Amino acid sequence: MDSPPLTLEYASRGAFYRRRWFRLGVVLFAIALATPIIWYRQDAILAVRKWYWQRQCMNWTAPADQILFSDVPADAERLGALAGYHPAAMPVRLSIGYAPPPLLFRRRLSSYLVMFGSSPENTVFLHARRAGGAAKPQLLIISVLPNSFDEVTYTRYALYTGIEQFRPATTPVGTVYTLHDLFVSRKSLRLYAGQPDPNDESAFSIGYELDGVKGTLKGRLNANSQVTFDPL
Repeated sequence: MDSPPLTLEYASRGAFYRRRWFRLGVVLFAIALATPIIWYRQDAILAVRKWYWQRQCMNWTAPADQILFSDVPADAERLGALAGYHPAAMPVRLSIGYAPPPLLFRRRLSSYLVMFGSSPENTVFLHARRAGGAAKPQLLIISVLPNSFDEVTYTRYALYTGIEQFRPATTPVGTVYTLHDLFVSRKSLRLYAGQPDPNDESAFSIGYELDGVKGTLKGRLNANSQVTFDPL
């Protein structure tokens, strides 16, 4: 008995074209999705790195007895051989300073970060502070620089404060700079690592030794993005 002839069923041309256009649409969608990712990949990586070093700056501290700036020649000779210390950018005496590593890395990444006294080696305080009633902390950077110099009589030093306000991400929305003319030295000045006050988010202190006399300078970040210091 003869078998009935086989009949091959072919997909309709409409179904074939629908599948082809679907695959093409998927490819085009993937390209459209990948293009901005590839295009902005470097920016995204840079933003993450900036955010990381921003957080490191806001959490950085050094031991309270660590000298971060000194114009004592013996200190310059002794500390100059240690990691992190560099000749300070000062046209006065022979000065040595310590550069906080997070600030160095962040400065290399951030064209908007302006260093006070032109060098990170002058920094004596680097940490987040929050003014009373403020919703977000701010990055407080305090540097030392000479305000005037007379080889016969004295050196006048000032503290230069910068307060950076941040968006939730990584970009400062503004920086407030203030010059505080505080130290008048006839012989020598040492400044130790500034310390955030653990009991007051707006307060901090910086140990110093001025012409052989030790003391502590206390300061505070105010709600108007200004820093005030107690009298010496």
